[in-house]
Amino acid sequence: MTGREFFTRFPALYPFLLIQLQDAAATVDRTTAASQLHHALCLVFNPRCGRSAVYRTREMAARALVPFVLVTQIPATVQTLLRELPPEPRPQAQQNHIHGTLLQVLFLLRSYQAESHRPPQTGSGISGALRQHMWLASRQNRCVVTRGAYLDVLQCLCGPLACILP
Repeated sequence: MTGREFFTRFPALYPFLLIQLQDAAATVDRTTAASQLHHALCLVFNPRCGRSAVYRTREMAARALVPFVLVTQIPATVQTLLRELPPEPRPQAQQNHIHGTLLQVLFLLRSYQAESHRPPQTGSGISGALRQHMWLASRQNRCVVTRGAYLDVLQCLCGPLACILP
């Protein structure tokens, strides 16, 4: 998606992002400026785009999140994302939100393994957090797309090569 297309679809974001960029540019001498900008952009784009009804938009949002998260912060970020998932099947479960969250987890784990050349440490709590959502891999989850995304995340945790290879 081009910038023009993005702002055509989300015109209200243009003034907000412009203000954020101007604020960051004004504080460019400070070490926190880039961090503030990254967090602002991440907070604006990912929750909205990660829940989109359009599959490709959810995937792009997940890919776009990766550069905003430091490698050392990926395990904690993954845990935070996993806490957003419903712990049990619900009739009102938003499958697009679940899928977008799982894609974000998957791309963050891939990045972590590519950078550190190893899966997250066993003490990181990610495995335990995933265990709490095992229903997503079962027939209790009627959406095969989110079921497949959950299985991709599990496969990614099995080892670095399983996650990095397409």
